[in-house]
Amino acid sequence: MNFFKSVTGSVTKAVDYVVEKNRKAALVNRIRIVIKNERESEARAYVSLGKYYFENLRDAQNEETEALCKAVELSDQRMKKAFLKLDEITATGEDEDACADCHDDCDYCPCYDENDVGGDSMEDDDFVADSSIVDKANTSSDTAEEAAEEAADDAAENPQE
Repeated sequence: MNFFKSVTGSVTKAVDYVVEKNRKAALVNRIRIVIKNERESEARAYVSLGKYYFENLRDAQNEETEALCKAVELSDQRMKKAFLKLDEITATGEDEDACADCHDDCDYCPCYDENDVGGDSMEDDDFVADSSIVDKANTSSDTAEEAAEEAADDAAENPQE
């Protein structure tokens, strides 16, 4: 009997120890979440304060803050330029795939009539790769390289401090 009491006491202590350790770990995790949320809240408040200063209280005489304001303006200009380039790249890709007759995707054009080709239907084995797809891919790659070069040129002209 004494043996069972000893074993049960040891098991109970072990379970209590594990439960207490889990409670402590859960409490530490909750506190870490609170700290993380407060840091994010503080960061949002700083951003809002900075935007308010930039828009309403900007002082051109203060060299320290004016340098930061100019950095914000430069970033805004570069971001607008990047968005324009992105729109330019994505807009040209959509028009090239349109069918001249129906403006549908030409891969499965409903206007295509097999009888117009002379009755010969193309089998999968007869398919020849369209070189315009490769040309389009090369053009997209060239455009991306041009955008990267422009960004590098802008960075060289306006180095960040």
